[in-house]
Amino acid sequence: MMELKRKKKNKKSKKNKKSKKLSLKSKIILGSSGIAASIFFFAIIIVAIMTLISGIVAAISGANSGNSSEYTDAAYGQAYDLSDNTQMFVAELYTACENYDVLHWFEALKAIMEIESGGEGPEWADRMCCSESQQNYEYPRYPGSITSVAYSMDAGVRTWISLCEYTGLTDASQESLLLATVQCYNFGPGFWDYLTSDESKYYGEFTPIAAETYQQYYRDKYGWTPGNAEYTDRFREHYKFPRELSFDTGGGSMISGAFDGTIGWPIEFTTCTTYSDHLAVDIGTGTTGYPVYAVGDGVVIWTYSFPNNIWGSGIDDERSWGNYIRIYYPSLGIQTGYAHLSTINVTEGQTVHAGQVVAYSGNSGNSSAPHLHYEIYEYNGYETAPRSTRLDASEFRKYYPDIVIN
Repeated sequence: MMELKRKKKNKKSKKNKKSKKLSLKSKIILGSSGIAASIFFFAIIIVAIMTLISGIVAAISGANSGNSSEYTDAAYGQAYDLSDNTQMFVAELYTACENYDVLHWFEALKAIMEIESGGEGPEWADRMCCSESQQNYEYPRYPGSITSVAYSMDAGVRTWISLCEYTGLTDASQESLLLATVQCYNFGPGFWDYLTSDESKYYGEFTPIAAETYQQYYRDKYGWTPGNAEYTDRFREHYKFPRELSFDTGGGSMISGAFDGTIGWPIEFTTCTTYSDHLAVDIGTGTTGYPVYAVGDGVVIWTYSFPNNIWGSGIDDERSWGNYIRIYYPSLGIQTGYAHLSTINVTEGQTVHAGQVVAYSGNSGNSSAPHLHYEIYEYNGYETAPRSTRLDASEFRKYYPDIVIN
């Protein structure tokens, strides 16, 4: 009997030990779950706090850079397609423009900053690349010497102000003068001296050819080449002139135009002429070398080059066009032709976007003076359209209702 009681007692003791083990395991499990829950809850609190801080920072940033919205309307142009590296520093640029009361140049200067340093990492302090500028008073004048972002913005804005005073630029609608001043930011004020001198023969009117000839002039005179002759082309990739804003398709593309409508206008000039049996309009330019733009998103289907001037020869086929390109725009259902070009910037089969520079105006082929021969073909296909689909000049009004043709 005593042995039986002993066995029961041992059995009960083992059961209690097992219960204690189970209880301890449960506590560990419950304790672990509690810790996990606490960590999860704590993480939620941290995320909420960080979100709140981000919102405050964004609000402050918006207060600094969002104020520029009143300066991005049609009166001042607009910067676009800026890199993340540039976007990080627009607030500092805005402050500098505000300090010097030149907020109307904020958009243009954003585009300049994109050209100067947009592709570099955020560790580069001289975002406006003004270390070598005469407006750098605090640092040695060699590339990259400025180590303060705020001072770089300050020097960049002062450099721009001095150049505007030098060239006489006051308004973003002065396109030729604005482009000349932008090129001076790259070349220096000596470019303006050259552009307005008798030897340049451009008399203050900016063209890409003028930038190229200045480089050659400088090379011949000093033995080395300053800056980048394509600087203004890059500027146009990131800045919409006031007249271009109404042509924004919403997809970030820029259509250069002078008339309201669904397609852009191909060149800066708007004086159009035509004559009997002339299935195109001629747009006078005065001199050669002006940018010619794609009027929509399309593909180049034909390039042709016959640069010799054959005026008065009686030839009336493709050879009379000189340098020529044809572009097809699938979404518009048309093709456009450009003739008498000085240079062609695209190749057959190349995709182009609205507002892209595809050529420069000229006087090649059967041409008596520099102008752009502009054609529209109503032909919904990739192949080269037959002559019968080419519009008479009067039919251009279907696409440009306000066009004036002399």
